[in-house]
Amino acid sequence: MNASRILDQIMMQAGSGRQGSGQSGGGLDVQGVIDSLSFEAPLGAEALARQADSPQAAREMYLISVAVIDDQNPMERAWLDQLGGALGLDEGMRQEIERQVLGA
Repeated sequence: MNASRILDQIMMQAGSGRQGSGQSGGGLDVQGVIDSLSFEAPLGAEALARQADSPQAAREMYLISVAVIDDQNPMERAWLDQLGGALGLDEGMRQEIERQVLGA
């Protein structure tokens, strides 16, 4: 599974206006996208971060990850922290993205 495929799926779905129970603003059914993808193995934060080919892609990967993880789960929170570091996002940028996604 590569990050560009995940982003392609999300962009395709967002363009179609598909909505569902996992809707996260703007008509995007994040859970539907995740459910439609088959994951062969857990994707490491560093492996995912290597797929980011621009600062914008890095921010989008982090945003999507924030939207789908349970930040109250210590293991998932640790993975998200690893991803943010691997993507080269500073703490301020991470907090801003999390605030936007989680509404905190």
